[in-house]
Amino acid sequence: MLSPHPRRAAQARHRHRGDQCEQIYGALPQAAFADLAHFLDNRLRQLVSLDFFTVPILRFQVLYVFLVLAHERRRILHCNVTAHPTPEWTGQQLREAFPFDQLPRYLLRDRDAIFGQDFREQVRDMGVREVLSTPRSPWQRTYVERVIGSIRRESWTM
Repeated sequence: MLSPHPRRAAQARHRHRGDQCEQIYGALPQAAFADLAHFLDNRLRQLVSLDFFTVPILRFQVLYVFLVLAHERRRILHCNVTAHPTPEWTGQQLREAFPFDQLPRYLLRDRDAIFGQDFREQVRDMGVREVLSTPRSPWQRTYVERVIGSIRRESWTM
């Protein structure tokens, strides 16, 4: 197993350890990787994220931007702006984001108070399952948070 060349010795040690792991745990079948890819592919098509972010304007007001993002292609499906968000308005925006019964199966969102009981009832009536992220955990909604960060950076550079 030892070789005068240090790189080849490291490669030989790596191969030897890999053989030991296969003997202990067994090799993972290729079908498991295919099943995992198929599972993730199906779930990404059925998953959307939504979030609010604020934009200060020159008249010292704050506008709330509502954003719906599809995870499959990281595409913005719907965006709207209001000065006074309510659960009714938010539910209406969600209905406008998915016309003609093209509803997702899962809706990923944070625990913001803007999503009130009225909004949750509308989502339940639509047949969409809500997935809530844990409090103060933006890394659980990385796609929508990244889009929001990009929008903020681009709007400040104008």
